[in-house]
Amino acid sequence: RAGARWGLHYYTGSVVSGLIGDLEEHAARAGNPVLRGPSEHSLACGALARWQLDGAPFLIVVTSGMIDEFRGTLANLRESRARGFIVCADSSPGAWFPFQGTVHAAEDSREVLRARGIPFHHLDDPARLDAQLHAAYASFEEDRGPVVLLATPAVLRAPARAGSRPPVPPPPPRPLTAVREDELAPVMEIVNRGPDRVLWQCGRLDAEEDGLVHDIASRAGIALADSLTRPGTVARFRDGRAVPYYLGTLGLYGYADRVHDFLHRGGSLRPRDEQCLFFLNSRVPEAATPFSPRALARSLRIVQVTRERGHLAPFADHPLACDATAFLRAVRSRLDVPDELRARRERAIAESRDSASDVVHTLPVRPMSANYFFARLGGVLDTLVRRHGYSWTGVFDVGRGGLSAIRNLPRTGPGFSGWYGRALMGDALQAVPALALTRDDNVLAFVGDGAAALVPDIVPTLVQEVTVNGHRLAGNLSVFRLVDGGHSVIRTYREGRQAGAAGRQTQVLHLLDADGQADYGGLTVTRRRLDDVDHDELAARLRRPGTVDLYTVPLAHNNEGDGLSLLSSLGWQRDRLPDLTFAMARRPAH
Repeated sequence: RAGARWGLHYYTGSVVSGLIGDLEEHAARAGNPVLRGPSEHSLACGALARWQLDGAPFLIVVTSGMIDEFRGTLANLRESRARGFIVCADSSPGAWFPFQGTVHAAEDSREVLRARGIPFHHLDDPARLDAQLHAAYASFEEDRGPVVLLATPAVLRAPARAGSRPPVPPPPPRPLTAVREDELAPVMEIVNRGPDRVLWQCGRLDAEEDGLVHDIASRAGIALADSLTRPGTVARFRDGRAVPYYLGTLGLYGYADRVHDFLHRGGSLRPRDEQCLFFLNSRVPEAATPFSPRALARSLRIVQVTRERGHLAPFADHPLACDATAFLRAVRSRLDVPDELRARRERAIAESRDSASDVVHTLPVRPMSANYFFARLGGVLDTLVRRHGYSWTGVFDVGRGGLSAIRNLPRTGPGFSGWYGRALMGDALQAVPALALTRDDNVLAFVGDGAAALVPDIVPTLVQEVTVNGHRLAGNLSVFRLVDGGHSVIRTYREGRQAGAAGRQTQVLHLLDADGQADYGGLTVTRRRLDDVDHDELAARLRRPGTVDLYTVPLAHNNEGDGLSLLSSLGWQRDRLPDLTFAMARRPAH
């Protein structure tokens, strides 16, 4: 059904080696990508990234006992409703404490899957395989995330009987859940007659929804924001052109200065009746905003649109359980925004001032601050997009470097964020090979030294896939390893709470790689240390197709800017200080 889009992801093992061989031949005939990784865990990371960015289903195959190797990424696959099968070999029924077994007298991994809400099927009898697979296909159609198939050796050895299983017909298209007119009416009053400040934070959008969102925003004067977990759903550039009503990122960390300025006045949230915040295709998780539950409930007027009724937030003033497509179609058909209101909204968007939010972003010290590095890199990317039509897919790992990249770099489309779901350090880095080898544009990845220390090196996988297995690296792949010697976000949290050094628990020792270049047949891999950003040189390097560039970027830790907390908006190193900063400074100490 997915044609050539679905990917085969595998990590070999004795029991599954025959199945993998058959599947590789099938994938080669059908033109499906075969995507390997340095660990079982990396397979789940790559499958999640391709699902979120391309809607690509997957088939993952691992050997006996490896179901637990997917770690929390399995929960992220479920939360994302990623569609695919995970085949994990298991021991024969009745085996006495089997080697690498997970379903036997001493334990039962099915209980773990059941507790996590992961659909699964135990394929343990070749004679009943047709019926068991039919049940597995039914689970797949339920759209509850990946379906795990625990298969015994006898099942894996069972030869397929030609023509024994007819193709499973696709289910009828799921009807759109329309928005109720009585629920839509007050929302349209906000859109057509409401406040001068209306901000939409957009979750995942399909092509039609993307077009509707931008059309409505331009005609109604609505500001747009993406999120820490879904960066680039709306972005600074669209089809090579700047989007004037895009403000930046809104999230628990890394919120943009323009977003903060749009929603705040004098360091405090604007009055509730002066603005409204929409969450589209979102359950409004804690990571979506920097606001407390009290602020969400009492200080902000909120409209939420989500397909899942169970995801409606208790603090939403206008919760709409409907499909985003149906909602957006209804809104566009009812748009009637007076010219005067649209002009005021456009003026409010224009008046939200863009700023790197701190003085240190201008200081070329060594080692660089994260603020300075990303301000300079953002300038390089802005030039490339405007002058050369450059497009890129961002991969952002968990840490200060990843959130700084999300906040400060001008995107041209959706990217993959390790902050999604469980916010697992290293997941984004492990997803890089699967993304880079299946995309036509450039891929830029940002990973801190803490995240990199948790997972295997991806370079051997990239070299093998290109030089041995016939994959093509269409664009440039640049991996920026951001080295500041510690878990920087945790260090900021500790230092903010105790007004002193965080101690050695946040330290990470990183051994710097030497500069160099290696040619592996059809792939060139360069390693480069960046102590500063040479605009023209880096712009040229980012446009080299078919090349892997690994940058080590030494950075100095600081606690300034980058939306690290709402209190950072009151910091003394900011470009502009709100009145609240001075009011707090005049308060007597207790």
